[in-house]
Amino acid sequence: MAPTNARRENRALPDKMYQEELGELVKILEDGGRLFIFRNHVPRALFKAWAIFVRGTQAYHSDYPISNDAKGLRSRGQSIWKYRDRVTMVIPRRELEQPATPPPVVSSRERVTPPVDSGITYEDIATDFYNRYRPSGALLAFDPEKPGRDHELVRAERQRLGLLDSKLPITNFLPNIWVAFTKEAIESLAGTATYERKKFEDQFIDWVALIGHGRQLREQNVKEEDLPPPVRRALNDLDKWLESGGLRIIQVSEAQVANAQYFGQRILDTRMAERLLIHGGLTCLLSGRLEAVPQDGSEVPSRVGPEAVAQERPEALPEQAEAVAQERPEALPEQAEAVAQERPEAPPEQPEAVPQERSTTRADVDAPDWYPWSEEA
Repeated sequence: MAPTNARRENRALPDKMYQEELGELVKILEDGGRLFIFRNHVPRALFKAWAIFVRGTQAYHSDYPISNDAKGLRSRGQSIWKYRDRVTMVIPRRELEQPATPPPVVSSRERVTPPVDSGITYEDIATDFYNRYRPSGALLAFDPEKPGRDHELVRAERQRLGLLDSKLPITNFLPNIWVAFTKEAIESLAGTATYERKKFEDQFIDWVALIGHGRQLREQNVKEEDLPPPVRRALNDLDKWLESGGLRIIQVSEAQVANAQYFGQRILDTRMAERLLIHGGLTCLLSGRLEAVPQDGSEVPSRVGPEAVAQERPEALPEQAEAVAQERPEALPEQAEAVAQERPEAPPEQPEAVPQERSTTRADVDAPDWYPWSEEA
């Protein structure tokens, strides 16, 4: 029997290899697999194509690699959106409800926002993501202050940390990983390649709980052959899938200053994979799903942002909304529509946005002609 604690060296992922590994994760999703995303900030790949360019945070300083990076982000984002019924994203609730501009990837000295003359802030972009993905049921809002679901994994971790009688959170951050299961691994784990999201999430958590139990027994010096059969099988499956590619785990670098030689790492070491998966399973249990239809039957509200303000309270920002309607009607059509309804003298409803016709910003001036502005995620 293969050892369940194989110590392999994790694979550091520089620029091109990092893009290729994330592409492999998405390929697994396209081929019938499942994808878990545990991130402390919304990944750029989940933004629409226009937002990727407007956001403007890149780890490169020349046109060609910037373009390749943006094209890769857009391609991955399109696939994730297409197969969103087999995707689970765990994002901090505070990031979903009150997004803070993340630090730029090219500087650690200051926090910046997109150029003022773009008229679009990071909050606008994050709001667009929230309003698109919430109805899909793929979003889990991580909240460490809430007790979460009662599960063996939570109880075991609280006992391990000495927090059984404490109200302190088990963890207050996410492991910053992408986790993909192939269709074959899903069939082995669940007995069928089920695509029902909630059912597979529960199976994933139960499997991780077995791994956590195995780690606890090993810490008590229990021999391999004395482990309970379900625990031994879970540990053997983990080791086998890490080696064969049935399970891929990519840990994203949290460095604020980009290093082209290190964007993250592919996890191959079983012990580190155990730790990251247990962390991810715990955050699932400490998260609440943002449902497509609220339990009270009311309409799903959009998060308050510039568009929501213009729709629900057009009198709140009349000057700003009117300026949008007059100067950039194609940028935020919802605002322009609200203004047109509230102010009959405003310009009539404009056609749907065409990215090539956006108002000129510094990003437009600097971008080469071959930037794919017109292709939306």
